[in-house]
Amino acid sequence: MFHYLDLLGVIVFAVSGALEARKRGMDVFGACAIGFVTALGGGTLQDMVLQHGPVFWVRDSTYIVLVTLASVATFLTAQRHAVPRRILLIADAGGLAVAGAIPLALPSFVVAPTTNSLPPSRTIP
Repeated sequence: MFHYLDLLGVIVFAVSGALEARKRGMDVFGACAIGFVTALGGGTLQDMVLQHGPVFWVRDSTYIVLVTLASVATFLTAQRHAVPRRILLIADAGGLAVAGAIPLALPSFVVAPTTNSLPPSRTIP
């Protein structure tokens, strides 16, 4: 289920990126490029920083296919119909909600108890 939520978040971010690219007057290739960066950039950076091996979209090509389809479909739809700015905001908020909720729902997500490593406070005379 978490994998499908992750895919949904990636699709929503690709839609958001393609809408922004269309608003800026880019062509379909630019919309795909911005869709890729928007949808896959954060996870790619995370995998590289945490050294998780190959990035997630190299291990599972479903991400590339979905981002491409979502970006092209969004671009073509936005080209034929006027898309209200509110749709972009909703797409962005939806992507952030899904991307923020998934790590919290994973069984491997554990919040370690914090210890007070600061020295006891001293009063200043």
